[in-house]
Amino acid sequence: MPGILVYASIVCDAVSMPTREILGAARGVAAKTGEPVSAALLGSGISSLTQDLIEAGADSVHVCDNEKLWEFHANAYLKVLADIAASVNPRMIIFPGEAAAIELAPRLAHRLKGGLITDCIGFEVREDAVIFTKPVYGSKALARMRVDGPTALVTVRPRTQEPFGPDQNRKGDVVTVETALGDIAPETRTVERVEEEVFECILEEANVVVSGGRGMKDPESFQQLRELATLLNGAMGATRVAVDQGMVPPSCQIGLTGKIVAPEVYFAVGISGASQHIAGMSGSKYIVAINSDPDAPIFSISNVGVVEDYRNVMPTLIDELRKALA
Repeated sequence: MPGILVYASIVCDAVSMPTREILGAARGVAAKTGEPVSAALLGSGISSLTQDLIEAGADSVHVCDNEKLWEFHANAYLKVLADIAASVNPRMIIFPGEAAAIELAPRLAHRLKGGLITDCIGFEVREDAVIFTKPVYGSKALARMRVDGPTALVTVRPRTQEPFGPDQNRKGDVVTVETALGDIAPETRTVERVEEEVFECILEEANVVVSGGRGMKDPESFQQLRELATLLNGAMGATRVAVDQGMVPPSCQIGLTGKIVAPEVYFAVGISGASQHIAGMSGSKYIVAINSDPDAPIFSISNVGVVEDYRNVMPTLIDELRKALA
């Protein structure tokens, strides 16, 4: 029986949250089709993570632990992943929507002559066929697609799927992959490493995000947003305009060309609601918008809207929150 293959990404020596999410999605499909779920684990010194993947939903883990995979080089990873795909013969290969995986997916699709769907946010099984949902036209509409070829390759937007487990009682098979990599020359060379600036917590994983936009006027104004985010154990974000104007670093940017977030609560302060920004936060469960313009588009998607200058709202909001948390 054809199965489902999930590409596992590793962040800070652990299975990434987007990988756990796509394993959850794979288990959801497998529950209706009866297909096995396999995971492809590539890297150096990563063999200890196989059980984590099994507990997160994999029935088997194909692991290639090779020092030549210590650093990501697409051509080397592609060779190993192609070998695993040939062994598993899956009808669907799922990638987390992260930079390295997104670089691999189209290359593997070309090699397998499969169909590629990017930025998927939903899976639906209809008569044994899988229908994929993805945002189009700047997230103003949704498209439902299917792949008619033998293999569908899919990249999945982070924070759109529920992780499976972990279930510590799950058991699975571990398959060692011995791909010869001696003749693979790296296509790229790392000249410098720059650590991303993290202020409160990782933006993509925060349960509360406090974001500011063009209406914030200057960098000092963002200090109030950071203070509110810290009080709520959240993270601070921003629109592309705020980043372009130098009010906050690029690591804060949320939107079509920035990071994708889907927190439990999203504060949109001084944000008009341009489609580019909405594309990066539309998965938020509860949206609070503060804007002095009553016609701002952000109010059309917010659960709570405050029509007021943020400078008249934020100090009171922070003070009351401090009292409540004292």
